[in-house]
Amino acid sequence: MTRHVQVMAAAMLLTYALGCAARSRTAEIPLGHWKGQGLFVLDRWGDDEENAAEHVVEYGSYDTSLTLEEATFEGRPAVRMEIVSLRGETKELDGDRTHLVVVLQKEESVLADTVALYRMAQFGLSFDEDEPSLDDVPDNARLASGMQIGKELLLRIHYQDNFVDLFQFTGDVVHKHGTFGGPQAEGIVHWSETLRRQR
Repeated sequence: MTRHVQVMAAAMLLTYALGCAARSRTAEIPLGHWKGQGLFVLDRWGDDEENAAEHVVEYGSYDTSLTLEEATFEGRPAVRMEIVSLRGETKELDGDRTHLVVVLQKEESVLADTVALYRMAQFGLSFDEDEPSLDDVPDNARLASGMQIGKELLLRIHYQDNFVDLFQFTGDVVHKHGTFGGPQAEGIVHWSETLRRQR
């Protein structure tokens, strides 16, 4: 085989491999550990006209981490997600941190595996040094979705009423944006985070 033919063959194999990789890209949740910083703003407006004068706005930056690892639940494969955000003490929020653990199970893939639906099997939340106590979530609670758009994975999780996170995975970086609260909760908290893969 001549040198020219070898180069052409290698190029064709590389093109084929890249094409297969692109076609096999799915909305699977990546595993690993990420660390970074976040910023939050809290806006509380009170529950009626009498408390309107108690309008409070707080904001701050904080360190945060995200860990995604393999798990099992009721004998089926799952992904365990752990988030620890060390936001410090505030006037309006409980504790000095938000420590959340969620167990997700893939339920269904649609649109040629570029969209996946996930069931939240377990959920736990604490605001201090204690480990979150995990509670089972009722069956068929498809509260999360993954969408693969090019090289980017968007993961949305609706943990509870008025409590939502959006994860944007791009390479080794995760951007996370979320809200908690709303009109019926007398206030709302917004946060945005940027985390980089550690392993």
